[in-house]
Parts: sequence; C-alpha cells; structure tokens
Amino acid sequence: ITATLTRRNTVICLAYTVVLHRSVPSFLSGLSADLEVVPGQASVEFSILVHDNDIVDGDGIVTLTATAPEYGDPVTAAVNVLDYEPILVLSTLTPIVAENGGTFVAKVSRQGIGAVDLATELIVNLVAGAGLTVPVTVTIPAGLHEQTFSVGIVDNNLLDGNRTSSLSATKNLYESASLDVTITDYEAVIITLNKSSFLENAGSKAAIATVRRTDTGNLGQSLLVTLESSDATELRVPASVTIPAGQSSVEFFVVAVDDSDIDGPQNVTITASAGGYAIGTATAVVLDHE
Repeated sequence: ITATLTRRNTVICLAYTVVLHRSVPSFLSGLSADLEVVPGQASVEFSILVHDNDIVDGDGIVTLTATAPEYGDPVTAAVNVLDYEPILVLSTLTPIVAENGGTFVAKVSRQGIGAVDLATELIVNLVAGAGLTVPVTVTIPAGLHEQTFSVGIVDNNLLDGNRTSSLSATKNLYESASLDVTITDYEAVIITLNKSSFLENAGSKAAIATVRRTDTGNLGQSLLVTLESSDATELRVPASVTIPAGQSSVEFFVVAVDDSDIDGPQNVTITASAGGYAIGTATAVVLDHE
C-alpha cells in the first residue's frame, strides 16, 4: 500500500526528518524508521508492505505514527489489516444418512490458493465424530482443488433415535473445515422361516418361524411383536409373540390350514411389526393337497 505524509506549513525550504512507527510490526513491513523530506517538498509518498504471516489470527488494526519535533505532537493513521489464509471446505450430497447405509461419499476442497500451491499435492488430516469413520488422511492431488473420500457409518444396534455427528479436516496454514451429518436410526424386526414351502395338511407345526430384533446393543427390555398372515385361510400365525429381555429372537410355529379347495400353490406373506422398528416379512408357499 502507498501512504502519503504531508507538511501543512507554507515554508517548505528546509528539509526535515520524520520518525515512523507501527504498532504491530508483524502485520506491516518494509517501513523505514526514518523518512527524509527534502527542501521544497510539501509531501512525500512511501510504500508499506502488508505481511502475510501464514497464521489464522484474525483481522488487526495497525496504528502508524509519524513524529517530527519541528511539528509538535505526533500524527497517526489507522490501517485495518484483514486476515486471509487459504481454507479447507468439507461437503457431501448426503448430509442425512441411515445408520444401516454402510458408507457415503464426502469431499474436501482447498480454496484461496495460488498457482504455486495448486501445483503441489495437499495431505489433509481427517477426524470423524461418533458414529462415523474416515481415513486418517486424504490427499488432494497436485493440480486439483478437491478430492472425494469414503465415510463409514457405524450401526450401533440401539433403538436410540436420530444422532448428529461431524467430520473435520485440518492442515497447517489452512483454516480448518467441519461438516455436520445426521444419522437416522434404523432398527428392524426380521422374520425368517425354516421352510420355504409345505403342504396344506402339514398341520399345526408346518414350519418354524424366527423373529429377531436388530437392536442387540440394548436387550434390557422385552419386545412385543405383532404378527399377521396375508391369507389366514391358508396359513395362520399367533397374533403376537414376545422376545424376552436378554434375548435377540424368539421362535413360533406356523400353522397350515387344510381347505377343500383345489386352488394350487398359494403364496402367503407373514408380517412382523413393532413400534419404532422397520417391518419384517417372510413368504411361504402353501402347496395344495386334495
């Protein structure tokens, strides 16, 4: 930047020396301690270098003071030096993810850099909050502004509602970045059958069904599971079963219904449901026997 020092008197035939001082030397440099004003010169311009200290330290006010004994009290001028450092930015197209989703893709980018810095690869440090996993570092290749990386999602096997976690990216001499991620809860009741088909005359123990809860991290309470058959004229199930506390599953018998109709194989779906859990289904084929 260029500064101008002006003397206000009309007699300017004499030279004089002005002592210059800056209040924060680390923000401005290239400033001589003494400035000579030659005879006949009413003002003089001088250059001040703004010093990039490569530190994220915020904006600062620097006071310039000019002192000349011949002119009485010192005069001052304030310079506002704005902090400017390159920054990292984290982003994703999926800021809301399900805990059973496995992985999602995030991106780290570098902004506010010149051609010299862009020509060099940048190794960025990554940290993930609870419920997420990331590699220790990700490298932005030379010539590129950004790089994607995979984020793992941890299923905590708890019926605990949605959670908020975060990612952070850091690098020396760069402003760090953070990204909030919402992890939606996903727990389910799953029903399986030991037989995919059976005859309609198989009776009260035509097949064994197993109902399992996925929130195995919290089995302190029993779980009531409601059951339903899509066709009770072919296959019947209990109205409900209870998974006892301390257990992750329970078994029950599937009842085949022997009717007099010549109706061929019938597909029947059993549905298991419980409050707060995703519904589970299993399908069996009931074979005709006439």
